[in-house]
This record gives sequence, C-alpha cells and structure tokens, in this order.
Amino acid sequence: MILRRAFICRTLAGVSVATAFAFGSRHSAFATGGLDPDLGTPPPLSNVPAASNPLVRILLAVNIDPSRVVTDASPATFTYAGKAYRGAPSVIQGADRRPALIATLPIDAYLYGVVPLEIGRAWPDAALAAQAIVARTYALSHRITGRDYDLMANTADQVWGGLEAESAQTNAAVDSTEGQFVTYAGGLASVFYSASCGGHTADASALWGGANLPYLRGVADPYCVQSSPYNNWTATTTVGALVSALDTKAGALGTIQSIGLEPPSADLRPGIRITGSLGTAILSSADARRVLGATLVRSSLWHNLTVLGDPTQAGTGLRIEGSGSGHGVGLCQWGARVMAQQGRTPREIVNFYFPGTLVTNE
Repeated sequence: MILRRAFICRTLAGVSVATAFAFGSRHSAFATGGLDPDLGTPPPLSNVPAASNPLVRILLAVNIDPSRVVTDASPATFTYAGKAYRGAPSVIQGADRRPALIATLPIDAYLYGVVPLEIGRAWPDAALAAQAIVARTYALSHRITGRDYDLMANTADQVWGGLEAESAQTNAAVDSTEGQFVTYAGGLASVFYSASCGGHTADASALWGGANLPYLRGVADPYCVQSSPYNNWTATTTVGALVSALDTKAGALGTIQSIGLEPPSADLRPGIRITGSLGTAILSSADARRVLGATLVRSSLWHNLTVLGDPTQAGTGLRIEGSGSGHGVGLCQWGARVMAQQGRTPREIVNFYFPGTLVTNE
C-alpha cells in the first residue's frame, strides 16, 4: 500500500499538529468523509467500540492563544474565540512547540456539529440518519492511540462546527441512530462519502490503491442522477497543466502529439492517454484531478476530453466534461437523498452503497 500525505498526517504520532491542520484547510468544506483523501484504502478494523457513545478527541485549532479558551458554567461546553463547543477543552504543546486546542467529547455530541455541515440540515430524515451512521463509523475508525487527538475539525477528516452548526433535525438523526455503525467481517468498515458520484460510485482500490474491499467497489447508482446538480460539469485547463500530472515521466514523452480518453474502467472512471514523439503514458483521471485541483475538476468521472488547438503547445486549452462532485467512493449524498424520498430506510441506504456490510447496534 502506498501511504501518501493525508494518511501520514492522520497516523504518525509525532506529526506536527500545525502541519496536519494546515493540510486539511486546503480542501472543500462539504461531503468530506475522508474528504477526497489521497491515501491507500485501509482494511476493515477490529476495534468495534465497547460503548455505544465513546469519547473522541478533536483537534480544533493550532497555534492558539490559551487565554481565548473559556470553560463555561456547564462542564459539557466551552468557548473558544467567541464560538461555543461541546466537550472538555485541553491545551497541549504540539510537536512544533506551539499550543493546540483539543476537545474531548462523546462521539454523538461531536456528530451533532458534523452532520449538518457535511450533508445539510433540511434533507429527508432517512438520508440524514444514513449520514449519521456513516459519519459515526468514520470517526470510530479514526480513534488513534499514541497521539493527542483522533480527528481534525476541518476537512482533513470531518467538518465540526460546534454548537452554532447544530439543528434539531440533524440532532434527531444522530439520536435516532445512537450506537449504530457499519461493520464488515466482524470489524468496523472503512467508510467514505462524497456529494455526488455522477451515476456510479468509484472503486476505492482503483482510486487510491490498497486493499480491494468488496464493499468499496463501485456500484451503479440510478438515484444520484435523478436530482444531483452535478450531473454535468465542464472544466477548462491547458495541455501543460495536465501533462504536469505525469511529474518526472513527462520528460520521457518528448513533444506531445495527442491527448484523449481511454475506455472507462468498471466504475466508469477513464484513463487519459498522452502520446508524445518518444512514447505514451496513461494517467488516471483521479491523479489528474489531484494535480489540477478538486475545485476546478469536480470528479474523476470524465465523459469527454477535447484538445482546443495544437497539442504540441503547452498553453493550448483542454475542455473536460464530466459528472459528479467529490471522490465518489462509498455513500453518495445526492443518491441517498433520492432513496430517502422514495421511502428507503437508513439501513437500506447504507447497505446499497456498502454492499455486504451490516449496520450494527451496540
């Protein structure tokens, strides 16, 4: 398994919290759940929690002024920089010797401030409940020993917005699924989610490498395309920008002669064939998206790639047409919305996107 920087930021006990926190701030603030993670797919985990509402430690901020952390009259809340949060605060010294703020709180209290920011407040109840189950599983699977925190409060993990982010409807979704999480082969499943899969979820092992888990293979999703605002998008870049995704391999191609899409894989994500005067290279659309940027290129599900001029010139434009928004692995939020509108239960939604798993009650 190739362990790239997001996975390293999450797992190395000695990592600078400032470095890890800064990494997360570069991603978009919706449908994160591993948030376009650039990591190998981990195997199912054996650490099924003994308690239904265990504690989690959230890295809230780094390089802080400790005087701005105020413990409220209630021992269950505190205020930082004028914003209220659930949990017990503690200020630690990070590996870079700068103070960092950690909040320790029950996992469901944490989810109260996560679900509304990751999926929204006014979606159908079953979709919100499915999101709560998946977000709880994600958080449980990221509890880490040998480090001062489990999760970051930004898009490097799941966005946590504190008390002001909460709503009655999303809190009810968390409460209605208390103690429920996704399991596979007797352990916690490795779960992810994104805004819109574009009509077919992505195969995690093809996208990120790592274990080929049956429940993280791509599935056809007829629900997403019924309502997603991301069914069709267009992005424009240049030949030079795309070729830069090849990194050191680009020089071996010589002068670029042509660029086009390969036939799509089983999950409909195509490769990109870049042919030069000295050779040919195949680049995955996911790798191209990582280099070009997730804000410009919404997903790796590309339908068309058009060269807008002479491909030998680095400044020549490229038009990319695709569907979906986000990495596309696991739960598709717009698809879950339609399933909920059609009367599917939270368990049915979760089982559709993670086939072969179980929603387990503690």
